[in-house]
Amino acid sequence: KSWMRLFMALTRPLQRSVPEGASTLIWAATSPEANDLCGDYLKDSKISAPSSRAQSRECAQRLWEHSLNVCGYTECPI
Repeated sequence: KSWMRLFMALTRPLQRSVPEGASTLIWAATSPEANDLCGDYLKDSKISAPSSRAQSRECAQRLWEHSLNVCGYTECPI
């Protein structure tokens, strides 16, 4: 637990406050400008492109396999 406190203290200048972190979510839920959005990646209250890593099929496959494993499955149960 002490390593987590140290990590949080060291990264605090890079972190957003709670209101800053929530602002885009609140904007998307309440702004008329966001009415037609569906599945878009948002950042700072506007549509933005996700990072290349977030768009990586290889990373998505690894995440999927890890998620199955964590849930106790070897293949998709559906």
